[in-house]
Amino acid sequence: FFRGEAGAWNAFDLAVVVAAFVPSRIDSIAIALRLLRLLRILKLIRAVPQLQVIVTSLLRGTASIFYVALLMALVFYVYGIVGVHLYRENDPF
Repeated sequence: FFRGEAGAWNAFDLAVVVAAFVPSRIDSIAIALRLLRLLRILKLIRAVPQLQVIVTSLLRGTASIFYVALLMALVFYVYGIVGVHLYRENDPF
């Protein structure tokens, strides 16, 4: 059951599921442990090669996405400043 590469995932699954159902007095810890169960989805990425290609491409493209988001934020900021200066006489506040 716990042999080979799949055995590590089986041990991880067992530890996360058991830890999530252990009653605790602090609800935030229990919620965090239940959220760890979402990490079991990582098994799916390794099992489906096409999904692994998609996830790898998304992770490599995050730097570019960050720079595009930064540029968009700068453009919105400039438009906001221009709008405030153009319409300050019409602002009732």
